[in-house]
Amino acid sequence: MNPNPFNLCPSCLFSTTCVLTNQKHTVWSCSEYEERKEDSSINIKPTPIQESKKEPEMALV
Repeated sequence: MNPNPFNLCPSCLFSTTCVLTNQKHTVWSCSEYEERKEDSSINIKPTPIQESKKEPEMALV
């Protein structure tokens, strides 16, 4: 069977968890469709924000 060129499911972010239909090979329109980004060359990892610790002020007596 040839793949349908209008089929949205292969590029949908939710294709593996979608329960809207079992006939994913015939989907050409979907209100839940969100395109999956295939570019894996950009790997951005969140950097934890470290709060600066304030040192107690030293007083000369």
